[in-house]
Amino acid sequence: MVTPSIATPILQLGATGTAVQNMQELLLKQVGVGGLSADGIFGPITELAVRVFQRRSFLEDEGIGGPQTLNLLMMPDGVSHLPTLRQGAQGALVERLQRALTLGPATGPLNEVQQIIGTRGFYFGRIDGDFGPMTELAVRDFQQNPPKTWDGLKSLVTRVSHIFL
Repeated sequence: MVTPSIATPILQLGATGTAVQNMQELLLKQVGVGGLSADGIFGPITELAVRVFQRRSFLEDEGIGGPQTLNLLMMPDGVSHLPTLRQGAQGALVERLQRALTLGPATGPLNEVQQIIGTRGFYFGRIDGDFGPMTELAVRDFQQNPPKTWDGLKSLVTRVSHIFL
């Protein structure tokens, strides 16, 4: 038996139409990118808004409105898709976690991002995508503030996601 599937459009630079307009309307509700409008034309501002949303959702910030991005735009919290990470986990999501943990208000040497947003980070190790002891310690320190790690990290990332794209 063949399972029917509905084709989900891949929206990218140059695309036009109702699907682009619908995506832009969702982006307008969730991303504060100046100049964004729901005009149905996927131009550079829409691409930037998609990248900002993707970064805030801990996705690869590719600037393309694919199925995962479009589905997440329709979810109210934007973090329920994220797994529980533990020591030993590896990959791009761990790398994004490490980058987010460099933004928090703990003490340590200031980096450029921290100076701009006026905070210091929790994680001071190498951004290597390996959830080792340093990453675990940073997560535990971070969890002392907000009770929900991904929600709290999303809040931190939201403060700077459009600055460094």
